[in-house]
Amino acid sequence: LFTVDIPVKPHQTLLITATFLIVVGILDDLHELSARWRFALQILASLLLIFFGKTFLHQLGNLFSFGKIYLYYLAYPITVFSVVGFINAINM
Repeated sequence: LFTVDIPVKPHQTLLITATFLIVVGILDDLHELSARWRFALQILASLLLIFFGKTFLHQLGNLFSFGKIYLYYLAYPITVFSVVGFINAINM
């Protein structure tokens, strides 16, 4: 067994979400899930990360030198879009 001297609690949601995505990947390899199902499960994984991990994009920083751009009500949809895009970019 491997032992690590870092606490797992702060990273628990990330580890659970990553495990969920690994299981989805294995199920996709075994049963050829449709793109619609994979997309829905990726959205679910990003929502788990947002709501249980309290992780979301609240601002875009100083984008295009306009000053800080705050997302307000668009924070959750843009975070879901970004996470799903990242998952698919890594998967390619």
